[in-house]
Amino acid sequence: MARKLVAATACLVASLACAEASANTSASASLSLLEIQLFDLNPADGITPGVSFTTTRGTTASSVVSYAPNFFLYQMNNGVGAFGTVEANAAPPNGAVGGSASISGSPFAAGGLSLVTSAFANATGNTLGSSGAILRDGPYPESFLLTPETRMVISAAATATATADQWPMYYEQATGNVLLQLAGATSDGPQSSMAQLLATVGDGYGPSSFDTASGDLSVSFVNATASSSSGTFVGQAMSYAFTLAPAVPEPANGTLLLLALGAFGLYSMRRRPRASAAFGAKRGMRPAD
Repeated sequence: MARKLVAATACLVASLACAEASANTSASASLSLLEIQLFDLNPADGITPGVSFTTTRGTTASSVVSYAPNFFLYQMNNGVGAFGTVEANAAPPNGAVGGSASISGSPFAAGGLSLVTSAFANATGNTLGSSGAILRDGPYPESFLLTPETRMVISAAATATATADQWPMYYEQATGNVLLQLAGATSDGPQSSMAQLLATVGDGYGPSSFDTASGDLSVSFVNATASSSSGTFVGQAMSYAFTLAPAVPEPANGTLLLLALGAFGLYSMRRRPRASAAFGAKRGMRPAD
């Protein structure tokens, strides 16, 4: 009975020791109801307010995921024009990581433009999940040309979330980030307007396992001159989730292994004298007192 009990305990301890803890991180970021409004600063000039955006590469939706030891999946797609519809999704079969991004709608139509991203990394090893919905011209901002005597306002509802379970011994980080930015110059001087919203959790950011931020973002550019003015625009939503596995076994697993070794040692010590007595009796010898 004792042997069966010890064997069962050893099996349980071994299974617990071999089980790997899983670190879980996720993030999301979105810009919704994004719209562009134009205001006529001089109705008497007879010029209808207008703006045109120029991009050679179009909008971008991207997703990058990876996990140890050597898996890497990258997807990047481009939409047509400055606000083209596009999406990207990266989701490997094991379900350990994932990322998705999409751009849809129009900033000049009812309902506006939407940029939506999400990413997660839930695994026992080194993992990365990331995604981005980006209104840029590749690595550069989009360009715009604004009519004279016109004020442009770009606004959107923004949301960002980040979650990390702060598993001991793991390095974890999750970030959701949204941004709107206008910049340029007129004969009146340079202008720059930026609005950003950020949610971040993980190692180095305090003990909290959840962070969220939401609000209305707005940026503007004013051309109060009698000639058209050019500038640049960036809008983006980015999600990022990351886990880094510990380099050494977790303390709890080490303790379980020591307990298992101790149980086997105790069992062996209790069995050894009884084995010697039985051997002596078989040979016709009397065990020593």
